[in-house]
Amino acid sequence: MTPQEAGFDGAKGIRLNHTALPDGGIYKLRRNANPPWKYDKDCRNQLIWQESEPPHLFYCNGDGEWFELSFTPIQYQ
Repeated sequence: MTPQEAGFDGAKGIRLNHTALPDGGIYKLRRNANPPWKYDKDCRNQLIWQESEPPHLFYCNGDGEWFELSFTPIQYQ
């Protein structure tokens, strides 16, 4: 499932659970229309929102390796 199908919009930001900020705080993800590894910035330990069709959510770990995050529905009780 794509982030968009799951209702995730990195452009609008994600809510954090931080007690010192109103409503837990909203953090807007770094965004770009191109794949994030194509621009010359240090993206380690960051989530990157690629504004494409469909949009993609990427994570770059501390070693500079890239991962595409997927949204898998779960059922919980």
